[in-house]
Amino acid sequence: MYAFMAGVPNRRGGPAKVSSFGNVHAEARNGHANFYVNMDPTPIKTTTGKRLPGFRGKERDIKAVMHRDGQMATIDFPLEFGRSPKVARGLVKLAAEYLCWAMGRDVAAKAIDGPVADFVRHGKGYRPIVLFGSDVTKYEHHFGHIGQHENDGWWCAFRLAHFHVFVDLTTNLGAFRQTAHGLYETMGPTGWTTLPLDAVSIKR
Repeated sequence: MYAFMAGVPNRRGGPAKVSSFGNVHAEARNGHANFYVNMDPTPIKTTTGKRLPGFRGKERDIKAVMHRDGQMATIDFPLEFGRSPKVARGLVKLAAEYLCWAMGRDVAAKAIDGPVADFVRHGKGYRPIVLFGSDVTKYEHHFGHIGQHENDGWWCAFRLAHFHVFVDLTTNLGAFRQTAHGLYETMGPTGWTTLPLDAVSIKR
């Protein structure tokens, strides 16, 4: 969804589109973005003839609300990020690859051996991640800082789409605890979150 709104082409280089949500379909045609949301319980067809399932309240459905103001209308809907455990694994893998590129293969191999590798490859263990927003609404990706937490390992920070991401690659998650505690002290409970959400118990 974020990539479509930014006009990013699909994996094959074709026009941007959204087809991973149950009652939503979006596609770019002739330089224009066409966005379809079906809040009725029965299926409909879009103007391009695509069958669009009805809203059933399932995880893949989006619950949208339309507001009208004269000739203008806006649609509001919540959008989740990171529900699948694979998202966290992918972010940790991205951080490990960045560490390899920036610090060299030997440093990275030592850093990700053990708990980090088990989490990325097999989903074993627990690797909470910090996400927080940005005042810059532009859709962009870039790597930021790499640091060493005491003698326990490394951490990486980067921007992904509209989020800042902090990934702890240490053995005992000391960098995560320190960062999350600092955010809680300065920002309170809003403006940032963790993956998974139940990391609340160790982020304070």
